[in-house]
Amino acid sequence: MPLKRLEVIIPGALNTANSPVQSGQYEPITGLELPSGLVAGDYFDMTETEANNYSNSSGGVATCHCGRYMWVQMDPSAVITGNGKLTPGQILWWKTPGSYIVTNVEPTGATKIAGFFLNTNNTGLYPVTPGNYFFMQALAPGRASIQMRATISNTGPAVGDSVFAAGAGAGADASLADDIGGTGTPPTLANIALYIGRFIGVAETAPANGSLTVVEIQKAGPSTI
Repeated sequence: MPLKRLEVIIPGALNTANSPVQSGQYEPITGLELPSGLVAGDYFDMTETEANNYSNSSGGVATCHCGRYMWVQMDPSAVITGNGKLTPGQILWWKTPGSYIVTNVEPTGATKIAGFFLNTNNTGLYPVTPGNYFFMQALAPGRASIQMRATISNTGPAVGDSVFAAGAGAGADASLADDIGGTGTPPTLANIALYIGRFIGVAETAPANGSLTVVEIQKAGPSTI
C-alpha cells in the first residue's frame, strides 16, 4: 500500500501510544473502533521543537527528536521479555511487506531497518502490546534516540562516530546499535557491503555501553517496505 502523509495528529505523546485498533480511537466501554482517518503507514515530519513538544519526558521513554514518525502495528510475536525484549531506542524491522507490521526480532543480515522504538519495555509505564498500533520514528533524515549494545566495539567512542545496527542476532544485544570504530576485520567487499546496509547515521552524543545515543540519521526517506 502507498505511504500517506498525515496532516492531523491524534492527541497525546508520540512515545506513549499503544492502541488496540488501527484508528487509534475506540469506545472505552465496548472497545468498538471509532473512525479517525488514521491507518497503518500514515506518517508526518516534525521539527526538533515540535517533536520535543509531543514527547513524554518521564517514565523511561526515548525522547522524540526531529524526523519522520509513522503509525505502525507491532508484530504479535515481538519479544517483550528476556533477551532482546522491546526497549526504548531499540531498532525495529519490517516484518511483512506491504502491511506496516514491524518487529524487534532481528532478521538475518540486520538490514531491513524500519525505524526505532520510542515507548518503554513491558515493565515500564508506556509499553506497546504485541499486535497493537503505535508511533515509531522511521528510518529517515532526522535525529533519533538509539539504544547501543551492552559493550560497544569502539573502545574510544566520540561524537561524530558512525553508528550501525549491531547485527547481534537473538541475544541480549538483539536489535541494538553499535559504534564499530576501527575495530574488527580489515575491510573486504563483503563486510563493506554489509555495513552499508546496517549504517544508520552519525552520533551527536558520544556512544557509551548500554546507553541511549542521539544519532543523526543519514538514510534517505521516506521509509518504505
